[in-house]
Amino acid sequence: MIKKIDKILSLITGAIGYVGYVGIVVIMVFIVADVLARGVMQQGILGAYEIVERLLLVMLFAVFAYTQTHKGHIHVTLFLPKFPRVIRMLLYGTLELLSFITAAFCAYSIVMQGNYSLTADTTTAVLRIPLYPFYYIAAAGMFLFAITLFWDAIKCYIGIKNIDVCNEIQSKWE
Repeated sequence: MIKKIDKILSLITGAIGYVGYVGIVVIMVFIVADVLARGVMQQGILGAYEIVERLLLVMLFAVFAYTQTHKGHIHVTLFLPKFPRVIRMLLYGTLELLSFITAAFCAYSIVMQGNYSLTADTTTAVLRIPLYPFYYIAAAGMFLFAITLFWDAIKCYIGIKNIDVCNEIQSKWE
């Protein structure tokens, strides 16, 4: 069951991770095109900063969950291996749970900001691109990140009783 949920989360976050990959490539191409336009035509692409800013927002929030699924975030576990397994998993799981609560609160706050942006009809300054869709995209990425953190916390609590799950979790600490 644990492997199945891990696989499903990995597939979902992997698909969303590709959004991040595409976003960074588009940002690079767009910046190069803007620099070339400034050099050749003495004028950059209108609204280039705004477009790159929006793409960066989407790219950034798209890769949080992917990075968590692949254990790419930094975890300071210097002293955890010195504790007994139960305390190790309890502490690590509690930290994952606190991270989940923080990420869920951030996602909720981003949705609230998106709602405000929608009702206030806020747009970018030059191209007048509505801002609210980007807040909702960021919130979706943050909610997915929160889900992966919650699942990791659950696995830690399972690792209290299951040595195999504990060993799998600890193998990512090195």
